[in-house]
Amino acid sequence: MNKVTKVEREVLSVGRVLFESLLLVVSVVLGFVVSEWGTHARERELAANVRRSIAQEVADNLKAMDAQFTRHETGLKALDRVRPDPAKPALLVMEETIPGGSVSALPMKRAAWDAAVSSGALRLLDHDLVERYSDIYVNQERIYDDDITWLKTVFYRPENFEPSRQKAALATLRGVLQEIRGNEDYMRGLYRQNLPALQKAARER
Repeated sequence: MNKVTKVEREVLSVGRVLFESLLLVVSVVLGFVVSEWGTHARERELAANVRRSIAQEVADNLKAMDAQFTRHETGLKALDRVRPDPAKPALLVMEETIPGGSVSALPMKRAAWDAAVSSGALRLLDHDLVERYSDIYVNQERIYDDDITWLKTVFYRPENFEPSRQKAALATLRGVLQEIRGNEDYMRGLYRQNLPALQKAARER
């Protein structure tokens, strides 16, 4: 049997060290790749969930806004035909005239948008899509939700409960309802304009 020389042993030792080092490098790189793949997969799923949830939220808001607009449009037409009743306050006359009994200008949903913003998920989405989302929700808050907050306070002014001031109070209430209807009509247009693109994006993976 041939004896392994000192040089050969050193060569084998160096070779083993190099091989083990290579295995270590490969395992680290492989671990990094797997981790990156997992992160990418989770981010893709998060982005898909955001697109689906916002598209559904906007669709729900459009449906709710359509119903409110129809009621308020009908109510305004009915108010044009109402006969003054000196025994009733303006608010009661209005509630008896509008279908459903009252103005139902409720804030629209925004939970999906708020979740996307707070989670940082917007960075995962196409810039054009994020601009659409922002345009919808910024205008929803500025033009509709904020205006509704102060417009509805007008309904509870003292003159609305005094029959002797019915005519003037009813004119003011009608103007408020007209403003609400205008806000609703604007938002309906904005929802309809963007919803097809939002729903298309929601189907993407």
